[in-house]
Amino acid sequence: MNIERLNYFLAVAHHGSFTKAAKDCFISQTAISQQIAALEAEFSVQLFTRTRSGVELTEAGRFLLPLAQQTVQAYRAMTSQMQHRYGENVELTVAYTGPVERELLHRAIPSFCQAHPEARISFRRCPMSKLSLALEQGECDIALAVPGEVAVSGCRCVTVLSRPTRIAVSTASPLANRTVLSLEDIRDQPVIILRLDASLAAAEAIRQWLLSLGFAQEQILRADTIEDQLLMVAVNQGISFMPEHVKSEGIRLIPMSGKLLRPHETVAVFRQNTGMTQEFVRCLQQTP
Repeated sequence: MNIERLNYFLAVAHHGSFTKAAKDCFISQTAISQQIAALEAEFSVQLFTRTRSGVELTEAGRFLLPLAQQTVQAYRAMTSQMQHRYGENVELTVAYTGPVERELLHRAIPSFCQAHPEARISFRRCPMSKLSLALEQGECDIALAVPGEVAVSGCRCVTVLSRPTRIAVSTASPLANRTVLSLEDIRDQPVIILRLDASLAAAEAIRQWLLSLGFAQEQILRADTIEDQLLMVAVNQGISFMPEHVKSEGIRLIPMSGKLLRPHETVAVFRQNTGMTQEFVRCLQQTP
């Protein structure tokens, strides 16, 4: 009996879809289909039938469902108790870049630690441009970044946060009294972004986007870190773009009219697809 196959079976039963279950389990649709086929061969039964909207449990699948739930729950409880009582602490190292990821971790960690009291989590603050190296050299198990910033072959990349992007302005700026800002409102403002060598992709993408909107190259100011960006905005040296959940003294986040600002996304990139890693990533995804 392979406990992971039961996990995959429960995921497909829950979602009614191989595609959604594969995404939830961080594996390909082909892989999860193969695992379900192997489970069916092991029991010599068909567990799912295909429908127009996805898949449904067969009679055998409905019979297996509560048994699989009990088995998986018992296995998780057994593993947790054995590790807590006799095993070494399970260590998980998470690398992150700045306040956006730190806030996400701050809100996600309690639920993970409650489910896994035996786990020991350590954190590594890392420049965005060095996250790939940290993951590749095994200095972290999970790297949190914006899409495209971590490029390591053989790793999985899962979106764990998507929030609207806002215009960050100083509370001392005349713009701070506005409820919404248009492109014309900010066209003459200096815009603060990260240095190109502090980011693999995001900084250059933002620079090209600003130039396409008619901003002049000399309007674009550089910061070493996201904290420096926030400080420069707070002292009214320019504006910037931040996800709506970022809070920083002296800054107001204002929506932009139209659809020019894409949502801010944070991804978790990891090489080892272990149960502990999966659980941690799920906690990140479920963070309100």
